[in-house]
Amino acid sequence: MVFGGSKDDLLSLDTGHCNDLLIFQTQPYSLLRLCLDCIGKNAIILESQISLLPPKLLQQVLKKITFWTAAKHRDEQRAQKEETENKCQWISRN
Repeated sequence: MVFGGSKDDLLSLDTGHCNDLLIFQTQPYSLLRLCLDCIGKNAIILESQISLLPPKLLQQVLKKITFWTAAKHRDEQRAQKEETENKCQWISRN
């Protein structure tokens, strides 16, 4: 995990400081995590089968479904905001 650093030319005196967080994956995700992510992303397709999972696994799956639903909602909101901003910019130019 790397946090911060220079976002401009290192030799330039007026470089800005970057506050991004970078995570470098050094090993593959576990099979359990890959499966939970897949189920979470495809919950609508798997809806009739999710209730058949054992309680402990069901709890983990429901958390992943919540996570991916929220992530999808954030992406949709971001795209809608960008679309609105682009329309406003286009209108103000014309």
